[in-house]
Amino acid sequence: MSASEGVLGLPPIRATRQKEVGMTWFLSRRGLVCATAAALLLPKAAAAQAEQQALVDRATLTVNELMGGEFGSDVRQVLRRARAVMIFPRLFRGGFILGGEGGSGVLVARDGAAAGKVAAEIGNGAKGFSADVADWDSAQAMAKAAADAFGGIDILCANAGIYPQTRLEEMDPIARGLLVERRLMSPDFLQGSRERGLILDTKGIVSVMVNEEDHLRIQVLLGRMSLCEALRIASAIDRALYRLEFAFDQEFGFLTSCPTNVGTGLRASAMLHLPALKMSRAMPEIIAQSGRLGLVVRGAYGEGTTSAGALYQVSNQVTLGLTPEELTEKVEAVGSRLVEQESRARETLFNGSRELEDRIWRAWGTLMYARRLGLAEAMECLSLLRMAQEAGMKGPFGKVAWGPLFLSVQPAHVQAMKGRLLQEEETETARAELVRETLGRL
Repeated sequence: MSASEGVLGLPPIRATRQKEVGMTWFLSRRGLVCATAAALLLPKAAAAQAEQQALVDRATLTVNELMGGEFGSDVRQVLRRARAVMIFPRLFRGGFILGGEGGSGVLVARDGAAAGKVAAEIGNGAKGFSADVADWDSAQAMAKAAADAFGGIDILCANAGIYPQTRLEEMDPIARGLLVERRLMSPDFLQGSRERGLILDTKGIVSVMVNEEDHLRIQVLLGRMSLCEALRIASAIDRALYRLEFAFDQEFGFLTSCPTNVGTGLRASAMLHLPALKMSRAMPEIIAQSGRLGLVVRGAYGEGTTSAGALYQVSNQVTLGLTPEELTEKVEAVGSRLVEQESRARETLFNGSRELEDRIWRAWGTLMYARRLGLAEAMECLSLLRMAQEAGMKGPFGKVAWGPLFLSVQPAHVQAMKGRLLQEEETETARAELVRETLGRL
């Protein structure tokens, strides 16, 4: 995709369900795409091996999408009966309709002559049709022709790869703000030049930023403690894009605009909700200890941001000297220890503390009755009530899905709810109204 192709789709808000203290885990991969005078290319043998692995990864992703899609159960039933399976992970301009043993198939492409030629090579009664799968009427006519020719369609595999597109500079400020608040686009990327692009998947898990701080940033966001799985997905995408010839040095690894990213070019991060550690004033020491371990603890949106709602982002500080797997395991191990420390701190705070109980009920009252809510106040109240819920404290707040509310009270989400840009006072009024309505439905 070129840098001018822009944003491809806006996924819906997805709440993450979890039982542990950790809120969201994600991993981002950086790499410099264009070759420079100082960069050395990998040997041809390594490049060929990487291309083969990329083909396997693309095929794996194709199968996973089919298995996890709307007709996943049908696909699994067919696969159990199949003697062999053909996967076409890189067929972007057509689709296959394939039969089982002794069945026939239809190859669809925009070039009817080319489709017919390939169908003849496939044999076994396969037919070629000309159709533009981006056009609904053309796709319907193709499906009818296939059904008429063979008496019906048993399996339809569509992998045309067609996505909606728009230009970033043409998006309204609210839409851009939503992307930033959902962490699908960084604030730095939002302020960048016109020559940039953003590629999103439909589930809000993967985002690829073109011309952010580096020429390419691959980011994967997953819930719970899924850093290793995030690394696997990011690595598969990275290998699929290997033909772009990343700037790579045999001694220093990937060459990036920021020296702290040189090496693997990988940044593994864990977002944690640590209100008890914050209240017990343990965070300064934790931040200092993390620095000695080669990690950094920042606010929810990274460098230069505050820990609103006691949300902290724990990341590796350097990417040189360790493998991606080692970096990921290190962040995951430290994150797990912080979760354990948070649990112990909560036990101490809730052990007969009337003061904390009073703060929690005051937070509930504020959210239930306030007519204006600033973002910092709303996040603080939500943080206290979520902690009370996770600690098993009795009260009406035990029924609330606090995770989605953390996102819904952000400025762009409040303005999106109202359908227009709002002044600060209007935003605070609308935020209070949103929270009151949400809690009032209990």
